Amino acid sequence: MSYRLPRRRAALGQVFTSACDLDAVAKPQTVRLIDVFVLGPACLAVAYGVPMKSKAARAFWAIAGLGTIYYNARNYLRLQEAIRLDTSGGAGRAAWRLVP
Repeated sequence: MSYRLPRRRAALGQVFTSACDLDAVAKPQTVRLIDVFVLGPACLAVAYGVPMKSKAARAFWAIAGLGTIYYNARNYLRLQEAIRLDTSGGAGRAAWRLVP
């Protein structure tokens, strides 16, 4: 599927206006699901299951796990919504946003 990305300024001043394939800018959805259900919980297991002397290390692993789950789940759902809207009438082209 090809989508024209909306005109939007990125953090580094780039403007996305050219047509591109979603597969080129988005991870495969299976990778996102692995991140949500394996990598994120593994980070949380390290944070709370492995004895650590430093509270900062425990906080790092907890934040990394929660951040991984949140970021990948959010992007998975956004891409699924864009695909769903595209197959139901073409509105999916406006649903996809590159969000850091």
